[in-house]
Amino acid sequence: MVAALQCHDDIKVCRTCIGWLMSRAGGVDVTPTLPVSDMTVAVDFYEAAGFDVEKYDDGFAFVHLNEQSLFDLISTLRSRPTRTEPAAT
Repeated sequence: MVAALQCHDDIKVCRTCIGWLMSRAGGVDVTPTLPVSDMTVAVDFYEAAGFDVEKYDDGFAFVHLNEQSLFDLISTLRSRPTRTEPAAT
């Protein structure tokens, strides 16, 4: 899929080229991560709403629409690294 530039409709670019141009122009690509308490329910909900959901593991998933990444899901039950305090000397 390609799109024409606004000012130069004779020039067409694809999503890959748009991403490349964005990085060259100093743009930032950020994907929000939404916490969910039940990954199965969340995946079912977003799939029923018409999104494509790609599960990474039981605690993380990627949500896409028309091959465009929209946001990620992370289980609030997913184990997180614990912070350790330095030993007193």
